[in-house]
Amino acid sequence: MGPAITVPVDATLHEVASLMLGRQVQVVLVVDDHGEVRGAISEQRLTLDPAYLRMASVRVPRIRGRWVTQRDEVEAACVAAQTVTARELMETRLTSANVGEPLGTIVERMLRRGEEYAVVRRGTDVVGVLSRHDLLRHIAGGAPAAGSALADAQPGTAGADTHVVRFGSIRPRHSVAQWLLAAWR
Repeated sequence: MGPAITVPVDATLHEVASLMLGRQVQVVLVVDDHGEVRGAISEQRLTLDPAYLRMASVRVPRIRGRWVTQRDEVEAACVAAQTVTARELMETRLTSANVGEPLGTIVERMLRRGEEYAVVRRGTDVVGVLSRHDLLRHIAGGAPAAGSALADAQPGTAGADTHVVRFGSIRPRHSVAQWLLAAWR
């Protein structure tokens, strides 16, 4: 499982994309002024979502004096990303998983809902995000990527922390990294 990287609802999509690239995550959680999770934005939502591409071409109908065509939607999305906010693009129907839940159950839920990630919670607290990339890493038999929530965890040991990142700041929280690490091996 990777860290729960968060952005405020009023962050621009340009800021969101830059943060995702900088932190090497495929999903960010969108939070309100009180730190409550209101939605999520995935790489796919930012890049290949037809609804966003169409919305961008409406927001930016002309580029360099020429009307935007379907071929130009990606360019229009790049221009629109300067003003479109996370609130406008976030997905609000999130797939959740609970700490201690079997990995197979979580993956089955993700597949059934056609989701690329699940928000992992302990009670009401979000402790991480399980994404397709995390599952790919597990399939490859590799260790967690540097900077991920499990990067410093020792197999079979307790007490590993995950980090909730609020637009650049880190706040440690206890997690079930041991359980997930054991489930992946």
